[in-house]
Amino acid sequence: MSLKYDTENFTVYYNDCDKRYLAKMVNVFEDKRQNILDFFKLENVKPVIKLYDNISEYKENIMESFKKNYGYREYQDWMIANTEDGNINMLSLDLVRQINTFENYTEDEFCYNTIHEFTHVCQTKIGSTNPGWFYETLATNLGNPECQHDIKTPFTLEELQTSFDSIDGYGAVYSIGK
Repeated sequence: MSLKYDTENFTVYYNDCDKRYLAKMVNVFEDKRQNILDFFKLENVKPVIKLYDNISEYKENIMESFKKNYGYREYQDWMIANTEDGNINMLSLDLVRQINTFENYTEDEFCYNTIHEFTHVCQTKIGSTNPGWFYETLATNLGNPECQHDIKTPFTLEELQTSFDSIDGYGAVYSIGK
């Protein structure tokens, strides 16, 4: 991350490859930020957003956070954004599109994902102890509902808790939240 964009509401560290969508990401963030803060009854949260143009550096960051927070958790290829270290960490869009099943990931989806992750930052700020699937329920419905879909198959609470990825967990929690 060689470049910095700083406002009173957030700081973005980004790379040359991120320049083409930075303005859109900033606009999405500014448009939705206050609604998220109001929902959580927070006055101000100034996140740091880090866009990674090197997948090894991103993996190193997330694995270090996993080790510190959970003892162990395995990295998965679908992990394109996280807040494990208190920052919003995201792979740059060009890298996301190189991942199997993300080839058609749009610039809009990428920009809205920033506010999805901001929802997680706010959940952490208030000390939420809800299960992971509920974290995602709020983030999909408050942060980036424009990019979500309803699940087409039935699921159980147990599946949400134990098999989130194999049952289309994001579709399930978005449907619950609606």
